[in-house]
Amino acid sequence: MRPITYLESPEMRREVLTAVRSLAEIVGKTLGPGGRPILLQQEGRAPLSTKDGVTVAKHYSAPNPLQGVVAEAAVEVCERTVRQVGDGTTTAIVLAAAIVEAGQEWLQQNKQYSPQRLSRELKELFSQTIKPTILSLARPIKDMPVSEASIAVRHVAMVSANHDEEIASAVAEAIKYVGEDGMVVAEEGTGAETRVEHKEGFPVGSGLSDLGGSASAAFVNRKNYGDCIVEYSYVAMYDGEINDVETILPILQRIDGEVDEQGRAKRHPMVLIAHRFGDQVLKVLSQNFRQNRLTVVPVVTPRNGQANGKQSFLYDLQAYVGGHVFDSQGNPLQNAFPSMLGQVEYVRIGVHESVFMTAPNIEAVEERIAALKEQMEGTTEFDKDKLRYRISQLTGGVATIYAGGATALEAKERHARVVDAVSAVRSAMDFGVVPGGGSTLLHISRTLPQEGPAAILGKALKKPFIQILMNAGVASNPEEALFIGNNAGKSEAGEFMVYDALKREAVEFWTSGIFDPAKVTLSALENSLSVAQLLMTLGGVVAMSFSEGEQQVKAMQEGLVKAINNGELE
Repeated sequence: MRPITYLESPEMRREVLTAVRSLAEIVGKTLGPGGRPILLQQEGRAPLSTKDGVTVAKHYSAPNPLQGVVAEAAVEVCERTVRQVGDGTTTAIVLAAAIVEAGQEWLQQNKQYSPQRLSRELKELFSQTIKPTILSLARPIKDMPVSEASIAVRHVAMVSANHDEEIASAVAEAIKYVGEDGMVVAEEGTGAETRVEHKEGFPVGSGLSDLGGSASAAFVNRKNYGDCIVEYSYVAMYDGEINDVETILPILQRIDGEVDEQGRAKRHPMVLIAHRFGDQVLKVLSQNFRQNRLTVVPVVTPRNGQANGKQSFLYDLQAYVGGHVFDSQGNPLQNAFPSMLGQVEYVRIGVHESVFMTAPNIEAVEERIAALKEQMEGTTEFDKDKLRYRISQLTGGVATIYAGGATALEAKERHARVVDAVSAVRSAMDFGVVPGGGSTLLHISRTLPQEGPAAILGKALKKPFIQILMNAGVASNPEEALFIGNNAGKSEAGEFMVYDALKREAVEFWTSGIFDPAKVTLSALENSLSVAQLLMTLGGVVAMSFSEGEQQVKAMQEGLVKAINNGELE
């Protein structure tokens, strides 16, 4: 491995443009309803067919080190857009290439302008003019009647899923189940059909198998289903490990000693939740359970991928079932009385997951949800997903969409489409929707001055619309596509029309359902402008050149990292 230095020069600028343009050409083939899938070779695995822009971009291989490092910077556009809004990756990379191309051309014609000055002015143009225009065109979904909002959700999902009606219907059904704050999870299905599964109550990603060994079978009370059902139960929540019987003995004795008004033993069951259980504790609890003396079922606190995630889960559950969260410091479980425990009407503890069902304290749940929503501000998309899941646990469950396919390859590709469609719907609920099909950016390009730095964005914003029409076979060149777009006309309400690349006609955006989440449009444009500014202002590039042997080792290392990240290796 050796570093190669490239200083700013006409040759370097040409290489930069070639790299970002080549990347955009292959990724751009997937854009719009006429977009086509790209077949990707995968080291040690079956080829993958996908229309997901970020997946295609990550697999792109440049012909030389300079183009390689430029392409890596451009791929960051896709990854950043995915982290923020989960969709719009293809538009982002197409825009980035168009801005770099138009920007380089403009700088060559205006040599008195420094690239840094141009970069600042383009940024100001976006924040002061383009962003407010996009937001002014947005139609909010949250303010719509339920029936209208449902139609809007389906249309957003349809566009994002490349007009797959089955996926769009599944996403709309899932959102209807869980509501605005609920969680929708995408999984690969096992059959050809795409289906939605909804779990009501407070779902927990932990079950009998998490107890380990023989303990997983010791608490089964429905042999045919391999699970455990507990009704009208106490819930004891402990922030820590329970490794000795003395920790739980006092509360077990107090529950066992409870009697009703007639002096009869109440014998309330209890679900005991902790981070881990010692073998001796599990032995005692399983003996009591088996001998029907006192029903106490242990549940291991699930991980949620966040810092202090186990503790956070306990306080989420507390809002739902009531009671106290105990710990080894100021609130030990030995001091607990039955009145201090949570209560639930019905609990099902399955092999890998559990669900708690009861009539929760609405005020406590709403207060907890408000606190979780506050945590979403300024956090990453990963953490937002985790917080959404936690909110969904408190608001009525989780909907899982199982993406089906005739083959494993098709199921994997359709799973990616489901993920994009769900993300697009979430974004649409945040900021509303704008005319789609590239029409919003095309409309804005016509409102910008045709001279000065604004001309760069005026030219670049047309590219997604052009690409969509050319992919669909509607236009054979950019000039023909722009002629069609510029002559689409206006609706009776005075709004500009969008072009339906499938029907090959100009239509009203709302009734046609051709619209995009405003948040996706904004994020794609802002991130593409960011990387374009970087590539236009480069003073040089230092790239690493690998020998053939080093390239093989590097490929193996990257493959290993991908396998670990995909959960294929432990």
